[in-house]
Amino acid sequence: MLHVLILSEHNSGRGQIACKYLHELGGDFFTIECTGLKTRPLNPLVALVMREEGYRLNDSNDNVSVTDFLKMEHKYDIVITMCSTESCLQCPAFPKCALRLHWHHEDPGKIAGNRIDRLQKTRSIREGIKADVINLIRTYQEEGMNMLVNH
Repeated sequence: MLHVLILSEHNSGRGQIACKYLHELGGDFFTIECTGLKTRPLNPLVALVMREEGYRLNDSNDNVSVTDFLKMEHKYDIVITMCSTESCLQCPAFPKCALRLHWHHEDPGKIAGNRIDRLQKTRSIREGIKADVINLIRTYQEEGMNMLVNH
């Protein structure tokens, strides 16, 4: 099993979606942890679009920040960042990490417009993240541990 850390800006949207999909679709291959540079409560639209898929997200943010994860000195095989380009500059290095990926998706918490527009955009973000997760799982199924050195 590969140990994966998903790191987003606030752990309130994109990271939660990725964590849930990776756990549900790839839980046989990965152990997953999720955190943010800062923490915020779960975005209600993210919770709604994931319920549409049959998944319930934990709406209590345990306020474990990336700083706490660094102190734990866990070894992660894969670190996936989901921050904006600017925020990624603040992401710490995990020296024991074999593979670092960046999945760029718009922050659902920063979407402008009326509720229907924001809901549609959040669904689109969900689908993009799901596609990234499925691609990661397929790559692991095809390459196994070699994926850590081939990318």
